[in-house]
Formats: sequence, structure tokens, C-alpha cells
Amino acid sequence: IIPSVKLRLGINPQKIEIDEYLQILHRAGIRKVYIHARPLRYSYERPALYEYLRDTNFPEVIFNGDIDSWHSYKNIRDNFSCDGIMIGRAAIHNPLIFKQIRDKEKTFTGKYNPSLKDTSLIRSKGFTYLSKEKAKVIIDLIDLCEKNNLPLEYIRGNLKYLLKGISDKTLLRLLHTNPAFEEVRNHLRQ
Repeated sequence: IIPSVKLRLGINPQKIEIDEYLQILHRAGIRKVYIHARPLRYSYERPALYEYLRDTNFPEVIFNGDIDSWHSYKNIRDNFSCDGIMIGRAAIHNPLIFKQIRDKEKTFTGKYNPSLKDTSLIRSKGFTYLSKEKAKVIIDLIDLCEKNNLPLEYIRGNLKYLLKGISDKTLLRLLHTNPAFEEVRNHLRQ
């Protein structure tokens, strides 16, 4: 077993202490770290602070924070020296992110901006609907589940999260009845 540590840049954004932390961990014999590019007291609404990790010198470093697309993954790989990328919250929002990165799908371009309006939901006349793009991600996830002979129960939690915020609760109710894959896909295509 190789001991490793996951840590942040520090406690607050006014005092970034990652270099000191890494020295302490190296002296303690730790050779692998997972660094979340945010201090503890730093909102997820603001972009990760990778600039503090540009000159990280450690035997094995895995970066984490704001990697939500092929573009953001490529940006970190091309501009920072690290041995790997860890994806957290983005996998809950988009369970297909790993496939999209592997296939180099350019699902987003431009600098990460967490304050951008969520375009996966469309608001109209007092109702909130899924965008066609988000419905497609959900259908792809359902197709993957069916292809691998997994029941919808296997991804029910992901589906509930992906459907969060929509006005029409019919699909959420449908998920509790153990529907057929095609029934769910048809509902999403409406």
C-alpha cells in the first residue's frame, strides 16, 4: 500500500500554504498527493486556483478541481505538471464525463466559469425543462446501462440528480415504477 494524502491549498484564500504542506508531507515519507486547487474556505462558485500549482515539485501529484469537460482536462494537462487528474462533482452532474474525456469530445470551450447560467435547464412560462443536450446525456447514460445489462435501479440516484430542478415530475415518478429502458427514453425525447 502506498500512502497518499488529499489536501487543499490552505485554509483561506488570503494564505495559500500548499508549498509548506508539501514539504511536511515529503519529510513524513508521503510520495503521492491529490491536490484540490482551492483553499478550504473558498466558494465552489469561484474558479479553482491552479496558478498556485504551476511549480509544484512532488514525486507524484494528482490535481482536482473544476475539471468538467475535455477542454478543462486538456487545459490542466497542457499547462501544469501533474501525474493525473481527479474528477469529483462533475461526475455527479455528468456521469459520462470520463467517456467524453476519453473520446476527446469538446463539450465545452473557453475558460471555466462556474457563475455561468446553467444551460442544461430551460425556463419558459413558469416551467423548467431539460435542454436537448442534457436529455441526450441522460439517454446516453441509459443506453450504456442497458448495453451492459444493468438495471435502471443501478443509476436511479444519478438520474434523480440529473433531473433536479425540472417542473414536470412525471419522469421522477416513472423511475419509481421500474420502467423499461425504452419507456424512459421515450419520455426524455418528448
